[in-house]
Amino acid sequence: MSVFYCPLERFNIKQEFNSRNDELEITNNMKIISQDQVPDLKLLSKHIVDKDINKYKLTPYWLSITGNFTHFELEEKIIIFQLALWILSPTKTVIPFMTDFEETHISLHQRFKFNPNYINYIFDLKEIIYIKKYYSKLFNISYNYQKVNLAMLFTFDSCLLQNWDAIYVLMVTAFESILYHKAHINKILQNKFKWGITKRLSWAFAILSENNDSKRQIAFREFKYIYNIRSDLVHGKMIKDKYNNGDINLEESAKCRDMLRKLWQVILDSEEIIEKLSGNDSVRRDYFKEVANGWMPEEENGKKK
Repeated sequence: MSVFYCPLERFNIKQEFNSRNDELEITNNMKIISQDQVPDLKLLSKHIVDKDINKYKLTPYWLSITGNFTHFELEEKIIIFQLALWILSPTKTVIPFMTDFEETHISLHQRFKFNPNYINYIFDLKEIIYIKKYYSKLFNISYNYQKVNLAMLFTFDSCLLQNWDAIYVLMVTAFESILYHKAHINKILQNKFKWGITKRLSWAFAILSENNDSKRQIAFREFKYIYNIRSDLVHGKMIKDKYNNGDINLEESAKCRDMLRKLWQVILDSEEIIEKLSGNDSVRRDYFKEVANGWMPEEENGKKK
C-alpha cells in the first residue's frame, strides 16, 4: 500500500496540532498530518521535486493519501480537497504534487491567484468538519451529478487563471450551470412578466442563497450587477474606465468569488438541493417555485418587476 505525501503550503491551524485527532481525517485514506509524521524527505522524490526538498522541511502541515492510486486519481483527490478549502475560505494554500506516470512527472500547482490580498487564513479545528463534509459532497458530485459537476469544474478552472476577465467569466459560467433553467419566469410564478436570462438567474440566486425577502432583494440586485459585468466582458465592452483599474477589477472578482462560495456552501449543505439542481428543467422549475414561495423582487419604487 503506497502513501503519498503533499506539503500544504500557506496552511495553518489555530489550535495546537494533535496528530491523533480524528477531526483531521478527511476520509479513511486522506489525512492532514504534521511535518514530524512525514518520512525522510529524501525518500519522497516521487512526490516532490528534488530541488524543493529543503524548502519543504519547514512546512508544518501535510496531506497524506494512502492507497494504490493512479496519477489521475491522486490529482482528482487533491483538486477536490483544495476546492473544499476554497469554498470554506478563499485560502491561498498551495499543494505541490508529483507522481510517476509513464516515466514522466506531473506537477500540480493550484494557486487561486485572483485573491485581492495575500490571504493567510488560519483554520479552526472545528472547520475541518466542514472540509470533510464539502470534500465528501464534491467527490460524490464529481461521479453522480453531471450538471452540478460541470459547475464544479468551471469553479475550479476559474481558480487557476490569472487574468481577472477570464476568471470573472468562468465564475459566472459556474453560476449559470447551477441556476439556469429554460422555463420562463412567468411559467414559474404565474405572472404576466417575461424575464430575460439576467433577471431569471438573479432571481434563482436570490431564492437559493437567502431565505428572507429583504436579503433576497439585496442578493437579486448584487447578482444582476455581476452578470452585467460579465455581459460587458463577453461582448467586448472593456473600454469602460471601470475596467481599466486593476484594483477595482480584483475587488469585483472578489465579490463575485464570495457570492459563488456562498452558493456552493448552500448547495453542499443539502443532498436534496444537489439532486434537484441536477434534474431536468421541469424538476428545477418545480423546485425553484417551491423555494421561492411566491417571492418576487421589487423595483426601487416598490413595484414588482
